[in-house]
Amino acid sequence: LTDTDVVYLKNPFPYLYRDADIEGMSDGWDNKTVHGMLDPIDDPSLGVDSPARHRHSFRLAAMNSGLWYVHATRPAGRLMAIMQHRLATEDLWDQTGYNMELMYPSRDKYMNAGATVRVASPFCFVNSKVMFRVMRFDDHMMANHVPVAMHANYHVDKPRKMALVDDYYVKGRKSALSECPESGTGSDGCQRGTQTAAELESMHLHNINDGIINSAEFRHADFDSAQGEHACKPMLPWNGQFDGMTHTLNLLPDGGGVSIDCESDGRVGEFTDLCHALKSNSNSESEVVLVVGSSESASKESISLFSGSLSNSDIKNVLFVAVDEDFQELVPQALMFGPLPASWHRAAVKWHIAEAALQMGFKLLLTEVDTVFFRNPFSVLYRDSDIEVGTDGWDDLTSYGLDHVVDDPKMGWSRFVHGTRVFTRDPGLIYMQPTEETLRLSKRMTSRLLGLIPTPDEAEGEKQERIIFNEEVFLPSHGTYLSPGVVVRVMSYLCYPNSKGFLRFYSRMHQINKDTYNPVSLRLSYHKNRMCADGIHNRLKEAGWKAGVLMVPKIETVCAANTKILTVETCKQMQELGTPTGELTEHVIEKSKMKYPNKKRGAWAWGGVTKMLFAEDGKMESPWGPGIWGTIKGSDNSLWAEFVGTLHLLTFESAGDGHWNMFISHRCTDSNVVVGRHTMVDDK
Repeated sequence: LTDTDVVYLKNPFPYLYRDADIEGMSDGWDNKTVHGMLDPIDDPSLGVDSPARHRHSFRLAAMNSGLWYVHATRPAGRLMAIMQHRLATEDLWDQTGYNMELMYPSRDKYMNAGATVRVASPFCFVNSKVMFRVMRFDDHMMANHVPVAMHANYHVDKPRKMALVDDYYVKGRKSALSECPESGTGSDGCQRGTQTAAELESMHLHNINDGIINSAEFRHADFDSAQGEHACKPMLPWNGQFDGMTHTLNLLPDGGGVSIDCESDGRVGEFTDLCHALKSNSNSESEVVLVVGSSESASKESISLFSGSLSNSDIKNVLFVAVDEDFQELVPQALMFGPLPASWHRAAVKWHIAEAALQMGFKLLLTEVDTVFFRNPFSVLYRDSDIEVGTDGWDDLTSYGLDHVVDDPKMGWSRFVHGTRVFTRDPGLIYMQPTEETLRLSKRMTSRLLGLIPTPDEAEGEKQERIIFNEEVFLPSHGTYLSPGVVVRVMSYLCYPNSKGFLRFYSRMHQINKDTYNPVSLRLSYHKNRMCADGIHNRLKEAGWKAGVLMVPKIETVCAANTKILTVETCKQMQELGTPTGELTEHVIEKSKMKYPNKKRGAWAWGGVTKMLFAEDGKMESPWGPGIWGTIKGSDNSLWAEFVGTLHLLTFESAGDGHWNMFISHRCTDSNVVVGRHTMVDDK
């Protein structure tokens, strides 16, 4: 499929890989934007020293819908049917829809096409930004390499740019490309060299970061579906609007699972004991909850909470595997796997065992002991994808994806580059079908984790596992890298919430009735501490094993030590009225007055939204209207601010540079948390 603003320099068909449903060119301009990257996200409100404050989001520049090869496969056919339906019923740019369908996961009633993706080489199937700002300045490449095609997607004078490329490569006029001037009139998109996405966003990184960590977009949330007796039941794909949406999974050969012969079947190999344990602990559908634990990954409190939730949810098909004797002491029924070689980390063992279990035909719910079950998950799984996985996100945008735009002013007309951004998935809660794709994924995970230097720090080990897992799930095939190709469904963030979403957002939302909210589980992935596990366990034993009983200030206080549970009355008692004084107030005022080059000025951003200015007389300016501010009694790092009739407590911290350039705001009416930072804005 090709647009007409493409100049072909070679027959494209000999240069295709043909190993994915969709093989297309990218709007990216360097390795990270073309092939994808995991971009760090920092939420200091989770605690300055908390490992959970650091997460990642996957980013990829848009696949271009003007040049792509489509295999005649069922997933590609589904993609066409979905695109036809959406373009006929929605106000949608085709390239936006194309990228959403390729990169966003299945979730709730929305089922994606399940198409695998390969990104074509940016130097073979070239966009015009790469041609005129990168390739033409590389003498070696220009002398030794001829691309297959160039798409003039970035330049408004498309025929002219196509003609220059044709003149250079076909007609041999070697001065042709220099007619795209580096400066002056007509230089848009012709300047030498490009900047990375991080460099282009360097002046706005904190605004972007804080806008994401405070995201609260619930426009498409179906709150009713997560409440009541029948909560979280699988939904009909696309509300049954069209047929052909069933994914045909590439299941491994029959004869495995509960029917496997552990003594003679060649798939068992050296895992005879594991095979017997899996058969003994799985349900009639060969499904089993698999927990691989060590003394570093579990505590007495977390084991007690996890085991209690299994019992109260009537989940009996559970297999514990211990990688050290200390974990087996905590869980005596655990199968011992070890002793481990010094080069093995727990996560490597976890995926090695998962690989063996999948090879034998078992279906796995791979989880960790920092999970609380409220119901039996096997009654509400979709089973329509290779994996169903929890999310590190908490709303529509962070869980399922957003259209992230990067501004490159040097490109003029095409300065705004669209792309996909979505929070990482959680390898601590995954339902895996025994398919060719999940087997490839588990093998890849094992080999990559074994290639790392082992760390005694469990938090660092989990970080490594999370990064590798998300690279293998997200990154499209490119060059010599072949994606495992797993079809992904992301579990509903309301039905399988993580602790950040549950404690910070859902417990305060009027759309959620605490008496009827009925999620399947709660992942304590953002609050991994013994006090939290113990506090939750005690509360559930006292008030009943229902999620709603945890939506109380006491639990948030125990789980998030830095969270302040406030009321308007307590805030007013801390206020010092009148003209603000003290070292902190002088700093805040000074930062509101600072002037920078290029008509920029200092300001404060609130959850990534500018601008907030603090004046000497106790008055302030916010994006939502004027307000007042002042100091807190007996505190040298806190202020209060009141605007739009709402009082907030602002606690200032260092962003790592030794200065008070960041604050964490707690709203006095409901303790809602927002991160603010010093930034620069246009002086207007």
